[in-house]
Amino acid sequence: MNATFVPKPIDPAAIMEMEDGVIVTVGETLHTFNTTGREIIELFDGVRTCGDIIFEMQQRYPDDESVGSAVTAFFDELERLAILNAAG
Repeated sequence: MNATFVPKPIDPAAIMEMEDGVIVTVGETLHTFNTTGREIIELFDGVRTCGDIIFEMQQRYPDDESVGSAVTAFFDELERLAILNAAG
């Protein structure tokens, strides 16, 4: 994922927040993500870049050295699932 890519906010109607994560609906398909996935998705504001989001998550979890690669992998998965779209 390109660090300068700006993710478009996900339509709130497609999101169902759960205590332990979030469910995102794409067409007829439901995708479930854990609380960390929910945190990342909540940062999709149409202004922050993927790099900004990675930085924010690194600030939230400073003791976890794998945060950057985990968030990048999450972006790749969202892109594969056709959930990650460009803002603008």
